Amino acid sequence: MDASMDGAEHHTEDAFKRELEAEMLVDLDRLEELSRYGIPQHQRRQVWKYLLRVSTFDKREEISKATQKNQDFEKLAQAGFGERLYKKLLKRFHELYWTDPRIADKRHHSAPDHNTRGESVTVILSAFAAHHSVKQVVEPHSVAEACWCNAVAHVLFQVWSVMEEHPIDAYYGVVHFMNLFSTRSLQFVDTVRSHVASLTMLFRYTLPALHHSFEAEEVNANGWSLEWVSTFLASSLRQPDLLRLWDHYLANPKSAVALHVYVCLALLQVHSERLMELEKTEILEFLHRLPSSPMEKVIALAFSIREDVLSRGILS
Repeated sequence: MDASMDGAEHHTEDAFKRELEAEMLVDLDRLEELSRYGIPQHQRRQVWKYLLRVSTFDKREEISKATQKNQDFEKLAQAGFGERLYKKLLKRFHELYWTDPRIADKRHHSAPDHNTRGESVTVILSAFAAHHSVKQVVEPHSVAEACWCNAVAHVLFQVWSVMEEHPIDAYYGVVHFMNLFSTRSLQFVDTVRSHVASLTMLFRYTLPALHHSFEAEEVNANGWSLEWVSTFLASSLRQPDLLRLWDHYLANPKSAVALHVYVCLALLQVHSERLMELEKTEILEFLHRLPSSPMEKVIALAFSIREDVLSRGILS
């Protein structure tokens, strides 16, 4: 790393440190502004706690609000209802944990059903299931429910990792993250369907050569677009790239949902040259496990594609 880049990183770290160490009020606007350009890894947990509304911005209320959240969490975790949904969420989380090659190093150090980390996951999912059992949920045993459970499991794993397996922080972080896209699971599924349809249509218009290549190889968009949209790319991006992207989403909560489709298109464009060299099976494997991606370029390109789409009136 050259000296200028090293100096820029220290400057960014110092800026975050000043905001986080404010005596009374944390300036959320400033924190979001800084986070749009990425959060240093060792500061991400503390910053995300504010961006995900886990911590209160007014430090004078920090203890009282934390106590209230702890009490609410304990009540949900011990409520004992939402058992069917809890089992489904836990099953999907375990499937993800044991089959995803990107987290092999974490499996080497801990197993979720044999230690306190595993206990924290079960407590989080129990609370989450109880919380959603009193809301309108998707039809039991439906494809939509499986999609929603898959999304929750992916989001939980990432937030759980960033929050260093702290169950209460992870729980409220997941709730807020999912609420960025919808407040109810039915709304979430509707949002996913709408975005998958937009992504499929825009893929044809914005990347015609790559789209033609996919058609020639008989690669169906449903084979990858649903996972990309419903898991916010957690199913495919390498974790450092994913967390960098989510830094941007959390720093721009009002536009994150709308931007996500364009981020997907930007990733396709960035990797288009390689994708057009592959055959069907290789394409799907590539899209399910993306290589390292230049996320600063991807995010900038997403804005450029969105501007082009809107200027051409492709989407009403």
